[in-house]
Amino acid sequence: MEEPPHPWIVPLVADPYSPETVTSRLKDLLDGKEVGDVPGLPKGDSRKIALYNVVRQLDLSLKPEAIDAVWHAVFSMANKLWWCRDDIADATYWWTEDYLPEAANDAIQEEDPDDDYGLVDGYDKRWIATALGAARLFSLEYGYSPWAWNSFIDGLELEPGSVISDSMRIGSCAQLLGAGQRLKLRIHGGGSRFEGPGPGGRYLKRQPPKTEQEKKQGEEFWQKVLKALEDQQQNAGEKAAAILQKTLEHLKADAPDMTSIEVANIIWPKSTST
Repeated sequence: MEEPPHPWIVPLVADPYSPETVTSRLKDLLDGKEVGDVPGLPKGDSRKIALYNVVRQLDLSLKPEAIDAVWHAVFSMANKLWWCRDDIADATYWWTEDYLPEAANDAIQEEDPDDDYGLVDGYDKRWIATALGAARLFSLEYGYSPWAWNSFIDGLELEPGSVISDSMRIGSCAQLLGAGQRLKLRIHGGGSRFEGPGPGGRYLKRQPPKTEQEKKQGEEFWQKVLKALEDQQQNAGEKAAAILQKTLEHLKADAPDMTSIEVANIIWPKSTST
């Protein structure tokens, strides 16, 4: 069960939310200053622990378009705090475990239709926003996690027996729109020369195929991803089907990974602001 949203999230992502502005707000809160009527860190409390707790309780559904700015702020502050970056990378890893459980709430609702499970317009917005947040972490080379990978696999039914819903389909699309190039690179065995900090850093390191068979398997899996984006449209609702098609076109065009603002504008087209 995920932690309740951290009280600092609201003032952090208030308009305007440029990376520099969000970083300045986070610094003020860690310095004990009030931001948007929200009190900062009490005097004497650890800034490292406070930043760690912000990440562990990071509900990105309030403003998914601000995800890139939030990650910029979090890691900018982590770099300024002594020996803190590894701890914050660790926090992002466990954050995905909390916020990306085995199934989105609309998948659970199908078994208990009398409860709306906190859905927004019929979708699990927190699940989708967390999937996008995990993807942008990966694309920006901060790390990744097995829970993010599993949710990507499950949302496209790339392995048999997955529980699935439109939120999970859209969550997989969010990952492919926000980190499709990074995911493709990983699937083909590419990546960075070294691991990044924290347990999620291992996902950044390249693992080149050792044989022609392994190389072939990587390409076959990527083609399976593309086919799943097409096949899932048959069982998806109208909105999810349109996003699946948009994602397929984006990947076939070999386009760069989208920013959080660009992805949010596709998934929640009337909600974005600058």
